Amino acid sequence: YRSSIGIGFSTKTVPLSRLPGWEPESWAYHGDDGKSYCCQLSGKHYGPAFTAGDIIGCGVNFRTGSAFFTKNGDPLGLLALLPS
Repeated sequence: YRSSIGIGFSTKTVPLSRLPGWEPESWAYHGDDGKSYCCQLSGKHYGPAFTAGDIIGCGVNFRTGSAFFTKNGDPLGLLALLPS
């Protein structure tokens, strides 16, 4: 059995039945492939893969419309929340 971990956030209207980032109005960093997902099924290269035992952080700056993730305390870079 293989499972996936996705760390992210969404609006309150997003169903919780799938990983964050795959649904409209949701954003995430997925552990199985290290990609960031922004409201769709296709992801973009973002950071290293992660698994149980890693500590993943997530921050959102609503003023600038950006987010960031960390892996074991190391920043992985900014992500724009709105399409460019």
